[in-house]
Amino acid sequence: MRRNVETPVGRRAFLGALCLSALGIAGCGRGGSPAGGDASGGGQPATSAPAEEEPKTSSDPHVQYIKNYKGKNAASVGYTALNTFRMDTLGGAYIRLVYVDPTGVFVDPENEDQLKEYVVFDQNLPQNTQVDIVFETDEEGREYEHVVDWQTHEQVVLAVKKVGEPDPQPVNMTPIDPAPDEYTAFVRDYVGRNLAECGYESLAGKLTDAYGPGYVTLVPASDDGSYIDASVKESLAQYVVVSQDVAPNTQFTMEPTTATNGEVYDLISSQSLETVSLSVRRLEQ
Repeated sequence: MRRNVETPVGRRAFLGALCLSALGIAGCGRGGSPAGGDASGGGQPATSAPAEEEPKTSSDPHVQYIKNYKGKNAASVGYTALNTFRMDTLGGAYIRLVYVDPTGVFVDPENEDQLKEYVVFDQNLPQNTQVDIVFETDEEGREYEHVVDWQTHEQVVLAVKKVGEPDPQPVNMTPIDPAPDEYTAFVRDYVGRNLAECGYESLAGKLTDAYGPGYVTLVPASDDGSYIDASVKESLAQYVVVSQDVAPNTQFTMEPTTATNGEVYDLISSQSLETVSLSVRRLEQ
């Protein structure tokens, strides 16, 4: 059986909630005059606020849609899983939430008190982005509930700011292309992320990020030449990514291990891309 997408090595809304104007309700002009002019009957027609996009829902477990996270407190969305990642349910599947503070500070998904200090102001996948999901099946072709074979999107990057503060300058929210199949993936955008939110420590002691059934080793290089210990979260949290040697949305493929009888195993035998080098800058204390 393949691994659940919730584990570190598992499978796998730009439009936010728009606030209604406090100055009036669509259909009414200023001072109670009819829409289309001011109280004197002249002037320009009143401009209605754009309609809020309705969230899409699906009764098909194989098709789900990205939620709108904008305006929500960071502690109120998703949950912290056993793998220390912030996860959210997506029908019968799961999706990882990656917090990015524009200052580069590590927003710890395990620290609920810290999360309560932040609010989401942007996300890299717009609300209602479609996510296709394929579930594992048994020998008779029956699907396992909540056991995902692969899905077209595995992460949503959420830009956060301190509660009560104005929106920072726009941050890079690169929408990552959907995976067309289980063995094809697209490189994520790590620039602007705190290094501790880029991946997890592999059994080999290296910083790693999961891509469907495979993974990519992340190789950080600090601007001051310091050694970065992937096994120590506090060490990773001291750095923010400033560049990467493989561009976001670069496509790469994976080849599964196949037995002589044609049976395909979960293990990946080779990948067209195995490492991504990250240039990182130490944060000021």
